[in-house]
Amino acid sequence: MGRPKTNIHPYDEEKYRKLIREYDSSWILLILRNYTDRENPKSVSEIAGMIVRATGIGSDGRDFSKTVGRRLDDLIELGHYLDSKDNERQRISCFAYQALGGVVRATGGNPVRYYFEPTLDKSDVSMICASLNSNRYLSSDEKRYLSKRTSVALSYNEKDKTDNPGMEVTFDDLPKKPLKTGDINLPSQCSVTLKKINTIYHAINHGYKLSIFYGTYFPMGKKIRFVQKNAEQELITNPYAMLSQNGQLYLVCTCFGYDRISHYRVDRIFSVEIKKDDKGEPVKRDKIPQGLEKYFDRSKHFDSAKYTSKYPYMAYSNNALGIHACEFSCHIDSLPTVVDYFGTEIGITTESDEDTVIVRVLADYTNVLFFCEQHSYIGVTPISPPELVKDVRKTLEEAIKRMGKKS
Repeated sequence: MGRPKTNIHPYDEEKYRKLIREYDSSWILLILRNYTDRENPKSVSEIAGMIVRATGIGSDGRDFSKTVGRRLDDLIELGHYLDSKDNERQRISCFAYQALGGVVRATGGNPVRYYFEPTLDKSDVSMICASLNSNRYLSSDEKRYLSKRTSVALSYNEKDKTDNPGMEVTFDDLPKKPLKTGDINLPSQCSVTLKKINTIYHAINHGYKLSIFYGTYFPMGKKIRFVQKNAEQELITNPYAMLSQNGQLYLVCTCFGYDRISHYRVDRIFSVEIKKDDKGEPVKRDKIPQGLEKYFDRSKHFDSAKYTSKYPYMAYSNNALGIHACEFSCHIDSLPTVVDYFGTEIGITTESDEDTVIVRVLADYTNVLFFCEQHSYIGVTPISPPELVKDVRKTLEEAIKRMGKKS
């Protein structure tokens, strides 16, 4: 091992050896992190041998394996606190993950073998990087920066085995944090929206109210600017879920003084903050309204797929009209489109010609209306209730009249 270069103190062999011995736990973690995983654990003697070869510890004749064994027992003890419900032990476990980047695990058998379980494994990092690269709010430089930094969480072996392009990284090629570029008034083009998303997510997880000011687009000269819609119209909301639909994020909430469920596009929110009381403490949101309870399981996890099947057009839903049982007919080749909007929990009846099917859905009335109107060109035809047939016909007739006036 080469001598460290320094302009402060001359190299002192004895001091250097002492320093290495004092940090033997760090060397153990380094070996475990870089050369082990669940499929490739190592014994005490193997770990000790690798440290001796790397640092020279133990070359003086002392039995370094016993020291490694004791240090491993201490590190294992930290990992045992992971599933504890005791607050103090949970704090110790939190230290293990935050300070060490993971926990040390032991396998059964003789000899006992050890491996490092990182806070994030290969599959975790793959999902995070895929999410980052598909995020519409991040620039290319920001995606590269975050993906490279995230991939450092992988151990040496995992980086070697990864099949994700662009995830291989070494410490000497980590990209610097990119400077903010572009028009900050266009939320769809800048990552400032991610800060809003984080605030909303925090409020949902902790059950806090949100203070929201909505935005709109306004022409200023030859440019379009994103501006606050009404400086005095503060929306005090009870946030219950945030979900993605058709490439957009929506906040599912109720507003102060109303029980009706509302949807707000997150990128159209101009500003958002946790609502605080006079003492500066976060204000707890109202309990989950009756109309939303059925979308939460016993663990209070929100079923976004079930919800969006009832509201396939969240931007246009009208909860005042409510959920209705509706029927429409369409060509059998259009079923994939129907499933895209309403999911697979729908009723189907095949007509005698076998090319036409009757579809029964239980969904927001306005959403079904929009679906029938927008997909009339592929043969979607409303059947019931009678007002659905009437409303679709009225909309299409008015559209034809407007086109006639302009022709």
